[in-house]
Amino acid sequence: MPPGERPVVWKWLGTVGLLEARRRREVFAAQVHAGRGHMVRLDRSTALRRAASVAEVADDALRVCDELVAVDLLAKGTAAEYRSAIRHHVKPFFAGCRVAAVTPSDIAEWVVQQRTSGASP
Repeated sequence: MPPGERPVVWKWLGTVGLLEARRRREVFAAQVHAGRGHMVRLDRSTALRRAASVAEVADDALRVCDELVAVDLLAKGTAAEYRSAIRHHVKPFFAGCRVAAVTPSDIAEWVVQQRTSGASP
């Protein structure tokens, strides 16, 4: 069998080859990025508003986790891990920050703080 033609059964795609699955992924990602995808997305009005706080966007991400679990696109355990990371690591550090004001230096400082506190990578 030629490379990329091995039949694989995917949960949402059915039986398609690996190359076709990758092609569909790229098309899907482009649609989501353009705002036309059927995937649950962060509320664009919150995420793109320059005055949006990190806490607002984080709360929106928590809502998306719940929606993805409800339509069986995200495992409950994975969603619980995301929720925990957002609530215990992201929100406390960036509590009063606006998304537009977060700099690469802020993120680097957060990573250092996470590593020194013993948080998992």
